[in-house]
Parts: sequence; C-alpha cells; structure tokens
Amino acid sequence: MNKADLEEKQERRMRYGFLALLLLVLGGIHFMDPAFYPTVYQLSKSGDLGGTITYLRGFGVYAVFVSFFIDVVINIVGFLPSIFISTANGLIFGLFWGTMISWLGRNIRRYDFFLGYACSFPKSGKAGD
Repeated sequence: MNKADLEEKQERRMRYGFLALLLLVLGGIHFMDPAFYPTVYQLSKSGDLGGTITYLRGFGVYAVFVSFFIDVVINIVGFLPSIFISTANGLIFGLFWGTMISWLGRNIRRYDFFLGYACSFPKSGKAGD
C-alpha cells in the first residue's frame, strides 16, 4: 500500500469517526430529552421569542450550552430562522455575551462546512487528477 492510499484510508476513518460522534451526540440528546428536537423546531418555526426565552431559562446554568447547541444546529440545518435564538441570547445573557454565543454558533457551522469541503476533494499536486 502506498502513502496516498494510507492517507485516504486515514481520512475516511476520521470522517466516519466524526459522523459517529455527531450521531452519538444527537442521539444522546434525544435519549435524554425526547421533546428537545420537536420543541426547538416548533419554537424556531413559530418565532415565539417568549417561549424560547422560557425554554432556555428552564435549563438553568446549562442554558448557555443549550443555546449554543441550538444555534449551531439551526445554522447547520439552514432553512430554520436563527434570528429568534440570537435575540433570545441577547435578552437572556446580555448584549455582549448573547452576541458572542450567537457568533460562535455561526462560526462553528462555517468551520464544519469548511472541513467538509476541504475533506471532499483529494489532495493532489497535479491539475486534472
């Protein structure tokens, strides 16, 4: 086996590992709180800001992490509006920290798409390969 085949095999393992980790995290969230995804979907679809704030405050000290995760998921899905979670972040955590949480959520999504794009094409030094 040559070096290129080994690198390709290693990249494939890494992709499958990331996919398995993502599915494990998403499945674990559903296992811990089966109403999480339907609630987030309904709140994002309706744009109910008061409901979103109440829902996030229900997580107590973990509200920052939940809000960040919701922001990342909404940005990855792409068709759900994210303005409601950004506004809720600002109202719950203050202007500075709310903006930082929303900004980090969007940048994680961009980084994720960049990695997917960068790993999708073979690394070749020759044009047309």
